[in-house]
Amino acid sequence: MGTKNSKLNYDITVALHADHKASQYTKKLLILGPAKSGKSTLFHRLKLIHGDGFTQRERLQIKSQIYKYIIHSIQQILK
Repeated sequence: MGTKNSKLNYDITVALHADHKASQYTKKLLILGPAKSGKSTLFHRLKLIHGDGFTQRERLQIKSQIYKYIIHSIQQILK
């Protein structure tokens, strides 16, 4: 029983050390600003440029938001 727990403890310790080592190279940035100031847009652009792009689910959500913005903009123009 002790060997099984020791192996689990060792595996957890190794995983924690690997995670710590990987996080040493990660930089975090807090982006603050009022609503509609482009915080999400900046994130999306960075994800497109430097990431793996968007999942199918994210594409559907963004598509819905774009349609809403277009309709809202047209309504504002027609007022």
